[in-house]
Parts: sequence; C-alpha cells; structure tokens
Amino acid sequence: MIMCRPGVIFSYETTFSPGQGVIFAFDVLIHTPVTNNPHLVAVQNVGDNYVAITVDYSPTSKKINVYLQNPTWNTVLISSEIELGIFS
Repeated sequence: MIMCRPGVIFSYETTFSPGQGVIFAFDVLIHTPVTNNPHLVAVQNVGDNYVAITVDYSPTSKKINVYLQNPTWNTVLISSEIELGIFS
C-alpha cells in the first residue's frame, strides 16, 4: 500500500518495457473541499519526459477522468459520479 499526502508525488522507475501494458488498481480518498483538479496518477517516460496517460478528479462533475496523449489529450474514460465523504 502506498499512501501519499496532498502535494506529494510517488515515483516508481522500471528498467523494462511494459510490452502489452500495465494494470493500475487503487483506492482513492479525496478530502473535501476540493477546489482544483487533483492528479491521481500519470505515466511518464523519464527518457524524454513524455506523459502518455494521466488520471484526475474533477470536483465540478464529481468524476474521475482518464486522458491519453496521442498526440493531443483525448478523454478515454470518465467514471460515474463519486460522492465524497461517503464510506461503505
């Protein structure tokens, strides 16, 4: 389990190519009030600093958005609405 505080970045570097891709699984706990679009995860090539994919939370729509850069930022996934502060 990796827990990051707001404004802190976790970085993990590999020495291999992911080939067919990678799988990310994570639980998100977003503290209210949220006034900006916090980035949850991004995949970046450290060789040329190319960010291929990024995931953020939009407080306006209350949804998580996934963007793919190819070469412009296209939305590839939008979650259902997330109610903050509701725990099951």
